[in-house]
Amino acid sequence: MEAQTPDGTRVATPNPVAASSSSAPPAPKGSYASALKSKPTDWHIQFSMDDNDLPLDMTVYGAVHQHIMRGDDSAALLSNLWNGVYTIKFQKVPGPAPLEGKLQRRRRCSISSYGQSC
Repeated sequence: MEAQTPDGTRVATPNPVAASSSSAPPAPKGSYASALKSKPTDWHIQFSMDDNDLPLDMTVYGAVHQHIMRGDDSAALLSNLWNGVYTIKFQKVPGPAPLEGKLQRRRRCSISSYGQSC
C-alpha cells in the first residue's frame, strides 16, 4: 500500500497484516472506563496550609476557617474572613493517596461551634 504527499511523491505505508503476524500475542489494553474506576496508585496531590496537611475532601472555605480558628484572635479574624489573602500549597506526592482515616497531619485540630480542640 502506498500513499502520496500533496506534491505527488509516493510514500510507503506499514502493512497491518505483516505487523499482526508476530509470534507474541498483543498485550491487553485497559478501557477508559476501567481506568476511571480504579484508584490511582502512582501519585496523588497533597494540599497544605501553614505546614498542616489538608484532607482531600476539605473545601477551600473549610481550610480557611480552620486556619483562622488556629489564630490567637480567631473571633476578630473570623469577621474579616473575606478580606484576607490565604495561601494553599499543593504538591505532587509519589504513591497512592492516604486513606482518610489514616491521614497523617502534622497537627490535628477539630473545630466545632463550641470551640477548637487540638
